[in-house]
Amino acid sequence: MRFYNRRDLAPLGLLGVLNIVIFARLWTILTADIPDMLIPWDFRSGFAPFLVLIGDSLKAGFLPLWNPYVAAGIPYYIYPSSQMFSPVTLIVGSTFGYSFRIAQVQLLLTVYFGAVGVYLLSKSLWNCRWAAFISAVAFQFSTAVLGSFEHLTILNCYAIAPWLFWSIRESSRPERTRFRFVISVLLCLLITMGYPGVILMILLWAAAYELHLIWVRPKNERFRFLASHCEAWLIGIALSAVAWLPTVLHMSDFTRGAPLNLDTALATHNLSFKHLWGPLFLFLTSQSLPGAEPDISMRGTYFGVVALALAITAVLCKPRQETAPPVVLAAFGFLMATGSWFFIRTAMHVAFPAFNLSRFPAADSRTLAVLGCTLLAGGGAKVLLSGEAAALSTFRNVCLALIGLMGLGLWMWKGLVDAAHYADVVVAFVSFELVILVIAFLSAKRLPVRQFLLVLGGFLVLEVGTGVVANFKVAGQPVTAADWQAFSDLHEQEFSADSAKEHRVEIPGDTRLISERASRGYLAKKFYVSDYNHFRLYRFETVIARGFLPWLLSGPRVVVLPSYSNPKSFAEFTTVAGPVSYDILEYTPNRVSYTLKLDQESLVVFNEMFFPGWMASVDGRAPQPMLEAAGGFRALRLKAGTRQVNTTFRPRPLFVALAISMLASIVLLLRVLPPSLRRRLSIFQGSRVKHEPA
Repeated sequence: MRFYNRRDLAPLGLLGVLNIVIFARLWTILTADIPDMLIPWDFRSGFAPFLVLIGDSLKAGFLPLWNPYVAAGIPYYIYPSSQMFSPVTLIVGSTFGYSFRIAQVQLLLTVYFGAVGVYLLSKSLWNCRWAAFISAVAFQFSTAVLGSFEHLTILNCYAIAPWLFWSIRESSRPERTRFRFVISVLLCLLITMGYPGVILMILLWAAAYELHLIWVRPKNERFRFLASHCEAWLIGIALSAVAWLPTVLHMSDFTRGAPLNLDTALATHNLSFKHLWGPLFLFLTSQSLPGAEPDISMRGTYFGVVALALAITAVLCKPRQETAPPVVLAAFGFLMATGSWFFIRTAMHVAFPAFNLSRFPAADSRTLAVLGCTLLAGGGAKVLLSGEAAALSTFRNVCLALIGLMGLGLWMWKGLVDAAHYADVVVAFVSFELVILVIAFLSAKRLPVRQFLLVLGGFLVLEVGTGVVANFKVAGQPVTAADWQAFSDLHEQEFSADSAKEHRVEIPGDTRLISERASRGYLAKKFYVSDYNHFRLYRFETVIARGFLPWLLSGPRVVVLPSYSNPKSFAEFTTVAGPVSYDILEYTPNRVSYTLKLDQESLVVFNEMFFPGWMASVDGRAPQPMLEAAGGFRALRLKAGTRQVNTTFRPRPLFVALAISMLASIVLLLRVLPPSLRRRLSIFQGSRVKHEPA
């Protein structure tokens, strides 16, 4: 099952060095007191805080199944972007814990992990280390990867995808049949770490690649191959059941649990055919063409003009059966990224509404298109390495064609932007790329093949590194000392009962109750009303619609109502609600303990959102499910007297899914054991049965 040798260590090591050098301004977070740059936008306001809450909870000895810090509480265990059940999150969170520093370093290592996957996949395709290195460099520093830095779960998908394709390809070889269980592990990683819409798209492409490999096999081997790989897929999906099954079971509890309508899912955040210029001009991510554009993080498609020339050369010179898979991935990946422009994508969403969960066609497909192109670039390097005159001539002709397109682009851009911008950005960067293409054109004829390929590799590194710099604001933004200090001061690792006695924080000027600033609660362990999360509870919207916002913000954490009352509005609630003597003894995400003094039997209503799975133990008795009051709040019916109440979140779907995942892990372990060890275990079990008394 060995898939590398010592000679791979040099190119893989160089890939790591390039990652550190080209992303140096982001790596400063590892050593500097004040980092030079932070990954901005969703990563800073969302993904890093999500991980911080999990890390702090793991350090405190529990998983945060419930998150009380936004929207008066959400069931965090079914929040896809949390990555709570990812093996990476569990290992890092329980050993190092999470801070913004650790989260940013993990992201940079994830990029490198993806590059290693591309290296292995390209080497498997072309059987050439130099070709694999070319592919990995072009992919790791493409603007498609760079632009996804703020979306950690999407970036995770891009890093795992080449590994998944590689494991599918490797396991199709007769001598590596047991290698198929690597597919199971990678599917588990993908589903527990990724963004749902991108996961579905990658699974679609992986299944298509499986079908391709079945088709090219001899007919008498197809069924066995299909059965064995279906087993690997089922184990992988079952391994990740703890992450996806509870979410599926609770879809009806969320406003975004149902698929979006078709127009909403496909009409925005997609590419258009003008983005075919993207692989040619390195500045197009940050400096876009006029007209409608997707979010800046979703429009980059640049992976280097040298790599582009190599990819076209591969298509023209290599046998079609070898280039067909990456060509299909590149072409149809881009078409999928155009959303409603592509009729097959529209038909797919009509037939399978689950794809409408994603409203980012550009995000779920454009990087797959770039992956196909960079794999072809490796194929082009392999063609040139043969030294055939026809291949070198083809490469030179491709360079000439690209030089002509660049010249056309210079003429086109002159009428689209002002003179200063044209001179400082367009001419500067296009001139740089033109120089590289001209040198590549001349070197293809004058240098020996191996020297020529070294020159190409050097120029590829130079230009993709320049592309990173030109578009760096997509990946990182400067941070001041004051800003970093304020951000660092937010992080409170302790879960305090006293904080639960404070009023919730309202986001000023946010009338929709959806604000990214609410994610400060994940760091500061403060309580925000703003409903900032992907899956929004119907119960939260119900209590807001009924006028309960003032009570959520500044009302007491516990009130009492007549024992069998059921108010439908806040006005009705205030007429029957009364004060109660209470104290909060313990407050963590999954557990809240109270002491209550009741004068009479009452319905005790807690200023916390209800969700199936909340249990309460009164005076040490067996836990019972909590009640739901006033359209969405937790409640208990208690008799008069002093009561000790311990409330805990124990969602049954989680434990069912966890049992499935554990069973799948046992099956996987048994399937990957060497046959000799399995035989020894079976003999041992048989001997035990034989010697047991009747």
